[in-house]
Amino acid sequence: MPAGIFRPRRLSRLGVLAAVGAATLAVAVTPASAHVSVAPATAAPGAYTTLTFKVPNEQDSASTTSLDVQFPSEAPIASVSVQPKAGWDYRITKSKPARPLRSDDGVVDEVVSRITWTVAQGSPGIR
Repeated sequence: MPAGIFRPRRLSRLGVLAAVGAATLAVAVTPASAHVSVAPATAAPGAYTTLTFKVPNEQDSASTTSLDVQFPSEAPIASVSVQPKAGWDYRITKSKPARPLRSDDGVVDEVVSRITWTVAQGSPGIR
């Protein structure tokens, strides 16, 4: 199972990590809809948080080959740090925020909108 662990950068006034609960609802996998879970289910606004995604297989003959996590634009996350998982590649997609954002570090002109994990070339996936 791919476990993505990341730590969002702090955007104090924006309550960025309140989006974690909403992000849980946005988790999607390729065609077969699995029972994806994320822990913890909530996070304190403005705090650094480590999230772990779990994707169980429901059939012995099934393999998980990708995990796509989409973050809601209403509660932007400035940056993430992903812990690599052997046999998996990941891609972080960024986008422009709907409204200009300010943090303690200045103006934020890109936010994380999606993280996609896929099975690495030649890896069997998770059974």
